[in-house]
Parts: sequence; C-alpha cells; structure tokens
Amino acid sequence: MTSTIMTSTLVKSNSEQMELIDIISKNVFAQVMSYDLSLIRERFLKDHPELYSRLDSIELLYRQYMYLCAIKPKMSLSVPSNEVDKFWHCHIIHTQAYQKFCNDIAGYFIHHAPHSLLANEEKKVARRNLLSLFMIHFKDSTNVEFLKCGLNFSVDLFGDCQDCHNCVTCRGGEEHHAENSRLF
Repeated sequence: MTSTIMTSTLVKSNSEQMELIDIISKNVFAQVMSYDLSLIRERFLKDHPELYSRLDSIELLYRQYMYLCAIKPKMSLSVPSNEVDKFWHCHIIHTQAYQKFCNDIAGYFIHHAPHSLLANEEKKVARRNLLSLFMIHFKDSTNVEFLKCGLNFSVDLFGDCQDCHNCVTCRGGEEHHAENSRLF
C-alpha cells in the first residue's frame, strides 16, 4: 500500500504571502505613527531644549526607525542620528512605557545596542541596511535630506559628507547634495 501525503491548504502563494506582509506592515506603521509619545517629547525637550525647533523631525525619524526595527527584527540597523538616539534614550528611561510601546508595535522588546561595540565593517552594514530600508519605505519623506547627513555616513557612502550637519538643516547647497547623493 502506498501512502499519500496531503499538503496543507494553509500554504499560501507568494503573492498571498506578500499581500499579508503588506497588510501587517501597514498596521504596524499605523500603530507606530499614532502612538502617544507626548511624555517622551516633554522629557526630550527638558533634556535637550536646544533641539526644540527640530523636535518634530527628530520624532518622525525616531518613529520611522522604530517601525523598521519592528518589521526587520533580525537586521542590524544603525540609529539614524545622534538626535534620534537621544530621543530613544528619553523613551527607554520610561521603562514601562517603552516596554509597552515595543510590545504594542512589534510584539517583543526592541533592545538598544550601542553601535560603538561593533566592528567598522558591521557599522557600515548597519548604516547601509538603514539607508536601504529607509529609501524603500520612506522615499518620499521630507526627512530624506536630514537622513543624508544626519546619519553621519562614512566616506564610502557620501564622499566627504562624513560629519556634515548642514543638510536641510544643513545649508550645504545644491552642489553639496549633488555630490553626496549617489545612492538616492
């Protein structure tokens, strides 16, 4: 007697899987973007009043970064900027609120691991991963100019833009952006 193994009808086609991933991704994005971070904003401004004029951009970039962390849990991603890292620190010190945020948006705790502990090549990979995902998910974002230089990308990504903080925030000018935007 021969036995036949039936395949499960739960197996989805690639297009059905992609559609499901897209629905889940949109739900996660909506959650991240609508999450109440007013307590974190207050703490951030208390600790960094000099960044008041950029708070909305910093918070938006933080939300976008946390979304990417939620949908790509196994991918190493560089923190977008020092300012975003400061915002993240303000969130983390509110431990219960941060844990709830992580559980709500990702279903798990999103750890903050200092990239200073990574080897140079690992840092470059984390930066490239972040830039690649950011351009896929947020290519129309008003933060693209901020991202270009706010990330402090190394010379291999943006020529001489390593420590530029002049982008939209930057005033580096059209020539500066033309020279340093080959990945965009």
